[in-house]
Formats: sequence, C-alpha cells, structure tokens
Amino acid sequence: MRARRYFIGLITRLVHPLEQIPPKSIVRTVYKALLCSSLTLLLAICLQAAAREYTISGAILVFFMLASASFLIVILTKYHAFSALFACSIFILFNYIDINKMSLLNDHLNHFDFIMIWEMLRKFDLSVVMQYHELSRHFLLYVILFICTLLIVWFLEHLVHRKKQRSSSFRLKVVLLWLIIATLQSIVFFNSRYLDYLHSASGYLTATEPGGLRVGNFIAFLERTRSIQAALQKEAEDTIKSSIDLGSPQQTQSADTSCSSCPDMIFVHLESTFDPVILEDYTLGQGYLDLTSGRGLAHEQSGPLLVNIFGGRSWISEFELLCGVHHQMFDDGGTYPHSFIAPFTRSCVPSYLKTLGYETHAIYTANPFFAGVAEGFKRYGIDTFLDNKKINAPTNWKEQRDFYYVDALRRLLAQPSNHPRFVFLSTNSNHGPHGASPREQYPGPFNPDSAKSVELKDYINRLNDTYQTMLDLEQELGRIDRSVAILFYGDHQPHFKKIYSQRAQKSYGSRLRNITFYRMARNYDASLTPTKSIIPGPVRIDSLARLFMEFAGIPLSRNMIAAKMLTHDACASNPNNCPTDVKRAVRMQLLKEPEK
Repeated sequence: MRARRYFIGLITRLVHPLEQIPPKSIVRTVYKALLCSSLTLLLAICLQAAAREYTISGAILVFFMLASASFLIVILTKYHAFSALFACSIFILFNYIDINKMSLLNDHLNHFDFIMIWEMLRKFDLSVVMQYHELSRHFLLYVILFICTLLIVWFLEHLVHRKKQRSSSFRLKVVLLWLIIATLQSIVFFNSRYLDYLHSASGYLTATEPGGLRVGNFIAFLERTRSIQAALQKEAEDTIKSSIDLGSPQQTQSADTSCSSCPDMIFVHLESTFDPVILEDYTLGQGYLDLTSGRGLAHEQSGPLLVNIFGGRSWISEFELLCGVHHQMFDDGGTYPHSFIAPFTRSCVPSYLKTLGYETHAIYTANPFFAGVAEGFKRYGIDTFLDNKKINAPTNWKEQRDFYYVDALRRLLAQPSNHPRFVFLSTNSNHGPHGASPREQYPGPFNPDSAKSVELKDYINRLNDTYQTMLDLEQELGRIDRSVAILFYGDHQPHFKKIYSQRAQKSYGSRLRNITFYRMARNYDASLTPTKSIIPGPVRIDSLARLFMEFAGIPLSRNMIAAKMLTHDACASNPNNCPTDVKRAVRMQLLKEPEK
C-alpha cells in the first residue's frame, strides 16, 4: 500500500501543473474528444462484428447484444473512455486471433480455444507461443500497445474525475440491469430462426469464408457442443441399460475372440507429414512410399490416406484412428473429441486390445493437458502415457526430432513382457510453421533445392530426417525376435502454400489438401495375405485401424464390424450422407456410462 501511495504521489507531482488548469481547460476539451472518439470506435466495432453475421436478422441480434454489453461496461465506472477503449481492445484482439486461426485451420474462434489458453496459462506452458513466435510477437506488440494506451487514458480521466466516485449501489444496479438485458437477449437469440440457420451446414461450414470473429458462430458452437454432450450422456446410459438387459457387461466382453499370441502393434503418428510426390516440384521423382518399399520390412502395404483436417487439429486424426469412427458422427462434439467424446467411449482400439491381453502405451510430444489428450487417451484405453518430459525429450519444439520418441519406443520394446504391447507413438519434427527459422541440413533421399519456396524447402529437409529415422526403425524391427506390426500415417498436410501436380489434381480433385499416406509393415508370417478390403483410391483414416488389424492378423471386435457396416452401407462412407438414426447407431458402438 505504501508503494502504491508513493507511486501515485510521484506521478501526481510530475503532472502537478496540469491539476491547476481550470475545469474548462484544454484537458477537459481533450478528454471530451477522446471520449467521443472511443465511444464512436466501440460502436463501429460492434457494427463491424454484426456485419459479419450471415443474415440481416442475425446482424441485428448480434449488434444489440454487443452494444448493450459494451454500454453497460462503459457506465459501470467513472472512467468511461478507459472502459470503452478496454472493450475495443478486447474485440480487436479476439478478431486478430480469429483471423489467424481461420488462415491456419479454416475454423473460427470458439470457447474451447479459451479453455486451452487458460490451461496453458495455468501450467505456464509456452510451447505453442514459441512454436508460432512470429504470430505471438505481433500479438504481444498489440497487447503492449493497448496497455500503454489504456494507462494514458486512465491517467487523463483520473485528472478529470478525481473527485467523482461511483457508489457500490450504482454498480449493483448496472450489473442487475445487464443480467436482465442479457437474459432477455439470450431468450430471443436461442429461440430465433437465426440459431436454426447457424445449426445448418450453410451456417457454420466456414472453410471458404474470410477470418473475423463471428459472435453467432461462437454462441451456436457452445450451444451445440453442450447439446451433443447431453445426448451422448443419455445414449451412454441407454447403451449400458440395454447391455444389462441382454446380459452382463462381463459376458458381453468375453464374447470377443481372445488372442493368445498376438503381435506387438505400433501406431506411428507422423505429424504434418505427406508424400511430396503430389507436388509439382517433386512429381517426377520417387515419393516417400516408393523409397521405403523394399528397404524396410518385407511384408508391407501402403497407399494414399484421406484425412479430415488440414493445417492442424491433430487430435481429430488421433481420435478417428484410435476409435475407427468419423468425427462428424458426433457433430460439433467431434471437433474436440478428447474432451467432448472420450468420457463416453467404451470400445476404441486400445480398449478392445486390452480384452485380448495387450498392454497399452502412448509416447506423446505435448504436455498431457493439451487438448485433453492424456485424459482422452486414458478413456480410449491407454494405460501408460509418456509425455516429452517423461522420456527426457526437448521441450523446445525445434529440437523435437523424431529420434527422441523412437528411442523411447526402443526402450519400451526392450523391456521383457509376457503380453503383447500396443504403442501409440507421436512425433513432432514436421510440425509447422515452416521456413520461419533455419535448421541444420539432414541427409536423405529428397533434394531440398528442388523446392521453389522457403517453406517447402524446410519441409523437405525435415522429411529427410523423418524418412531416415523411420526406415532405421523398420529395419531394426526386422531383426528382433518378437512379432511386430507397425503402421505409419500422416495426420494432415502442413499449412503452407503448395503447387500440386496436374496428375495429383486429376487423381484426387477437391480432396487433394486432405491427402497424406499410410504404410503398414510386419516382421512375421509371410502367409498372411494383403488386406483384401482395401479398395483402389485413398483409404479413409477412420477405416485405417480396422484395415491394419486385418493386415496384422488381429480379429476384429463386433463393434468395429458393426460400425463398418453402418458407415459403409448406410452412409456410403460419408458422414454427410448419414441419417440421424444411423449416426446414433454408430455412436452407440463406442459409448459407455461416464465415470462419476
């Protein structure tokens, strides 16, 4: 308190001449101009945000919501200009974040982003900030600029209003007024036709629209995720009730075929990795799969993979692979499956493998709280979760080369065990951004100098490191005396501009941005035939685990077979074609009563 009084006193003495200026002086004139300007700016920002909505009725609803909230913030204290500029700063920063998120992920800001930001702040995790340091630097500059501006405005208002005070009763009345207005506006919004429009595909599939905060989308997404969680809760209870009526859960579980001598199974998540053969700069050379074939394990199968994301959100690919279901079967809940879906799952691949006697492990590159991954993996059936700190891998993303995580896998496989093991191995070497900072040159079969852009050159250099690390792993697995089947898959393409070859455009069309690759290999039983159910063309990632289990000779669960029949027969493998009752039937193959 003494330090605070001393600081205020020092500032007051420094500006003492200003305090002697009469009330109608230049200070009050400047303040009035500043107040009018800040209120005008706030009104303009509310109009601009409302104008981004999809219909006129939606724009009107959102404008009055923002304007009323902003007005009440302004009159809550005696510092009107400060409050107005503070509200403007918040709107501008949120809009800046939304624009950058849209450019990277084709998705708008939503409430889960704030959950993740809060977790990063609470854990003091700066990994994402360091990874996107250019964007973070610009954001930090904006924050510093706003803080300095707000301090100056506050001080000016303190000179003008130093004798005025807002009573606590006045503030209470303002808060109560805001609660009444917000309640009425919420009732109108949640019962409006505009909310129905936002729930339709044309309202929230935003891959082609420009960035910019859309308040309607934000609110509608929150409402939809809460609705799907409530629906999943009820569906899980219905599933448990029906299984009890038909027989005990133990009897149902024991009906799955046991596996006395199953191989170790490894899923290798190749972060932000795709085969450069689909690019114009590398279309004439051999691709990743061509160069690996014949050099790794002898029993192999590979091809293009169709994923459902671009530029980021790896957790969606992780869920679709581990649970064998397209994330859109869960509507908006599928956009953050580790948090919204995982608490209700019962028969994802790791859970099923445990019924066959498997140990289940994950070696992961991020902190356990990121996007709810550790808790989500636990619900999928992963018993041991090793993050980068537990395996002594670097925390700086630029130093997280793939060999750190492959070495952790080697140590895990070297431990004696009487049970087969399932391991999900994550990597991070190819994670974006690309071209932002120089790296050492890694040896490999791809020539970075053939790339015409700095970003692609950086990607090719890192891909050489990934290729050599994974090829060494395959060759090493061929020399051990345990049966091992391994699956490599690229989870999505990285976010930078690419020039695709004419051949790739003709082969994949509009799906080209979602094409990566997969590779299956095993070190045992040459008599096993290749997976016959793989049809020509790219394999969908939600079918990949099932196809890999067929390749490895692992019996499928009834849940996986039922989900396959429903999605392939009733939906033609496209969730957009699925009727609501079919989606519910697919979801019920995974659901269980959540833990209390």
